Amino acid sequence: MDNTTGNNSGNGGGGGQESSWQPSSFAAAPSSSATTANTNPQQYQPQQYQPSSQAHPQQHQHQQHHPQQPAVVNPNVNIWNPAAFTQAAGVASAVMSGNQTDAMNMGMAAGKHFLDEGIARMIPGLEKSMVELRVYFAVNNGYVKRKMGRVLFPFFNKEWRRMTIDGIGIHKFALPHTDDNALDLYLPSMSLITYVLLCALCYGAVGQFSPEVLPDIITGCVATQIFEVILFRLGFYMMQAPIAILDLMAITGYKYLGLAMCMLVGVVMEVFLESGSGRGYYVAFVWTATAVSYFVLKTMAGFVPEVTSAKGPKREFMLLAFGASQFLTMWFLGQTKYLK
Repeated sequence: MDNTTGNNSGNGGGGGQESSWQPSSFAAAPSSSATTANTNPQQYQPQQYQPSSQAHPQQHQHQQHHPQQPAVVNPNVNIWNPAAFTQAAGVASAVMSGNQTDAMNMGMAAGKHFLDEGIARMIPGLEKSMVELRVYFAVNNGYVKRKMGRVLFPFFNKEWRRMTIDGIGIHKFALPHTDDNALDLYLPSMSLITYVLLCALCYGAVGQFSPEVLPDIITGCVATQIFEVILFRLGFYMMQAPIAILDLMAITGYKYLGLAMCMLVGVVMEVFLESGSGRGYYVAFVWTATAVSYFVLKTMAGFVPEVTSAKGPKREFMLLAFGASQFLTMWFLGQTKYLK
């Protein structure tokens, strides 16, 4: 107490004893004691903090198992997209609330986002198939016109080799819109649809149309083509020559163009002339079937190598068989029972 009083008097500088306590003197007291404690280690020796594993067992356990966290799943392999279901729920709530405009806008936005993300990701293997199919539908109007001329009038074509382009990935051949000899699936599919509709029109012209006509014709065409592709693939296997299944689908699908032209002649003569439709169909059939057979023969010659397996069938024999098969299948698939 005496030291403290003395210090206060000295700091006051002759101020008397008007105030015996000041904040500065109070702050100086702990400093003096701390100095005393540091100079005399036997009075106070602070213990250093030792971290113990028992203090935070949960934290220690969390740090111990941290490297065993599950790996992050790649979002590209998810089958279902939760965002699509969220958007669908928003559209449903808007419809239930009676706001048709918002529901329509939300539905259009959700559909656009769904297509942009790619519906092929929802089905395993579909995205790869869509990428492969995209090559066979890379056509334009000019290619379709020129390809129809090559299929129906192949005898005037002198060049049958396909264009090759290096550096375009797995497809070494040029796309259809740049090469008239390329294979496509657009013309065969459109020709099949046209042929089926013309058959339905022919059935309706004689009063024999029924809803079962369309699936029956489509089923017969598709089943025949699949069986034909299997036989073609077996022939290539015996010759040990590679070929893609989609190429075979395209090659065997060009006969639908010839069938559509034959049925068009028969329907026109049946509707406008009311007679001679059967004769007109068969005259057109002789030309189109021969043209398609020759087209397939020349196209297949570019896929079958000059040297094939010695144990397999001969190259020339197989090419003739490929071409003749188109004539037979076109005769089998022809719908002529209601043509007069």
